[in-house]
Parts: sequence; C-alpha cells; structure tokens
Amino acid sequence: MHGVLKAMLALGAAVQTAPAGWRPWAYVYLVGGVVFVIGLLLCVQTKQIDLSRRRGRIVLALMLLGFAAYTALQGIMQLVLPRL
Repeated sequence: MHGVLKAMLALGAAVQTAPAGWRPWAYVYLVGGVVFVIGLLLCVQTKQIDLSRRRGRIVLALMLLGFAAYTALQGIMQLVLPRL
C-alpha cells in the first residue's frame, strides 16, 4: 500500500510541474490510467480475463490499445490542434 501511495504522490507532482495546457490531460489520464490498470488487474485476478487463453490475451491487448489510442486522440485534439 505504501508503494501505491508513493506512486500517486509522484503522479500528482508530475501533474503540478506540467505546462498549463497539459495539466487537465495529464490528470485525467494519469489518475484514470491508475484506476484503469487496477480494474484490469482485478479482472485478471478473478479470471474474468483469462490470460492462459488466446482470447483473454487478445481482450487485454485490445483494452490497452483502446486506452492508448483514446489517450493519444484526446491529447492531439486538446493540445496540438488548438495551436494550428
């Protein structure tokens, strides 16, 4: 538990030092990413996503890819497109 708290404090410090335009995006995806990973770990631990089966590995990969794609898409729309 101590490691999780330390990681959350480090994420908070990273968000505080980020440039102003990046702060909302960083907060949403750093904190949301932690919650997402905790949810995935619970799914794997309870065998809702069975990593011993090919289908389970595909589901996990698609979920991670979807999160990364959505993070990148919103980052581009929020941080890059307004400056064009």
